[in-house]
Amino acid sequence: FLGPSGSGKTELAKALLRAQRNAIVLDTKRTEEWADVGEVLGPRDIYRVRAGRYVYRVDRDFLVDKAEPERFFRWALAAGNRVIYVDEQLDVPNSNAEKILAVQGRAAGVGLWVSTQRPHGVPLYALSECNHQFIFRLRLKRDRERVEEATSGAAIPWDSLEREFSFAYVDGKGDVSGPARLKL
Repeated sequence: FLGPSGSGKTELAKALLRAQRNAIVLDTKRTEEWADVGEVLGPRDIYRVRAGRYVYRVDRDFLVDKAEPERFFRWALAAGNRVIYVDEQLDVPNSNAEKILAVQGRAAGVGLWVSTQRPHGVPLYALSECNHQFIFRLRLKRDRERVEEATSGAAIPWDSLEREFSFAYVDGKGDVSGPARLKL
């Protein structure tokens, strides 16, 4: 999910997460309301989760200490059978385990969904390994170029994405659909 603040990334993720039986939202902003999702407040609680949909409202230690994200992503990979949604990728310190989850998670039944406002700052593997990309308007040329690099030059209709909550969908083959418009 790629686009600036307020473009609709989180709202689209919420809609798609409703169809997931087992999901954990890694909520770095700690401000969103997540309907129909249980709330988990801390690291001790999250590692007891077996099944269901939860929000992990991470604390400051998670955001500044690489050990916590490393532990979380390793746990998610070992636990299997779930979707992990990271609501703002740039807030999470890069971890080796997250990279492993991004490239090997499918074999363990773990999907990694990430959103970001600034694609140019996201490691290329996190963009290039995606089977699905939802691209909202991106104002900066640098961000657009990063997306085009990761999608092998997919023909993204940039001019059509200027309307509020409009996005293009790019599948794993680089085929583009849209623009579509998220209706709230």
